[in-house]
Amino acid sequence: MYNSQYKEANDVLNYWFGGGDRSKRPKWFGGGEEAAKEIRDKFGPLVEKARNDELKHWENDPKATFALIILQDQFLRSLFKGSPTAFSRDTYCEELAKKFIQRGTHDHLKFSAAARLFIYLPLEHSENRETQAINVQLFAQLEKD
Repeated sequence: MYNSQYKEANDVLNYWFGGGDRSKRPKWFGGGEEAAKEIRDKFGPLVEKARNDELKHWENDPKATFALIILQDQFLRSLFKGSPTAFSRDTYCEELAKKFIQRGTHDHLKFSAAARLFIYLPLEHSENRETQAINVQLFAQLEKD
């Protein structure tokens, strides 16, 4: 992303994936309070902007859309663990992920397998059977790649 209006989106992606996928895994799953504090300190105001739909313009850029998914799917789960707020943007993230996938954006941008995992996770969080079936296919393809 070279556009300065998406600098914060780039910061989110660099934080989540920078330094190699393996080095970030502890933050991704089970990062606990330490990871939550770090996310809150670095991105708390940005998470709130996303929750208040103040970053809708990010949907105009594929990588910024991906950052929006990370902010509202993963960061919310970390910051509000054990609270309904953690899941409050699931439907929105599912819609974003579906649009992303329908457009083939995850393929033509050549995202790593780890990145695609986080594009697909909002579908896994869905309770809709059709969405789950799509997710199973995507994860099966991911496993082959």
